Amino acid sequence: MRRAKVKRNQAAGCALAIIVFILGVVIFFLIPILGWVGGPILCIVAVLIADHRDKVWRCTECRAIVPRG
Repeated sequence: MRRAKVKRNQAAGCALAIIVFILGVVIFFLIPILGWVGGPILCIVAVLIADHRDKVWRCTECRAIVPRG
């Protein structure tokens, strides 16, 4: 067994990231002062959501995956 990181549920993560990114851009333009701070923060959060990786143990012989806890 060796340590590894795998992406899980990539489509749902990307869809959620796109929605949060669009929400951040809309807030940036529609709410004058608060949006200038909150909008970019939401855009950064969207990038972090899209690149979520789970830490796992991976068997070197059969490539089975066991979550690291």
